[in-house]
Amino acid sequence: MPVHVHIGNLAAQSGASLFLHTHSPPYRPDLGIVSPPISVAHPWIYNKTDDLTPADIAAYDSSFTHAIAEDTDLLPVGSLHAVEVIDGFRGWKIRNDVLRLIRENGLLIGLWKVFEMKKDIELFILEKYYYNSL
Repeated sequence: MPVHVHIGNLAAQSGASLFLHTHSPPYRPDLGIVSPPISVAHPWIYNKTDDLTPADIAAYDSSFTHAIAEDTDLLPVGSLHAVEVIDGFRGWKIRNDVLRLIRENGLLIGLWKVFEMKKDIELFILEKYYYNSL
């Protein structure tokens, strides 16, 4: 059975859309980039259609086996489950204890630690519940 992945808008924009390119052409045998054996028996199909609702993607009779989406709140209950989450940039926190940071870490590292990157779950890799049983 082929793997049919719907790629949501944020995943397409972020470059996280092809599962690290393991199962997606172009393959370059001359550079050692060859199609994994599973891709021959189970081809991967990617779809970036924008106007599909979560219900369309999750419908039992849709061809999608997986989805990369930024939200799971609108999915019908019992349709897809998260097999992996991907953290992403949420913003910056500017710390106000600059003098303490400099005293403890030195000038350069202390100033560097003033900016603290905040991360949050940005993408979900989802799989239909029944897919593994096929």
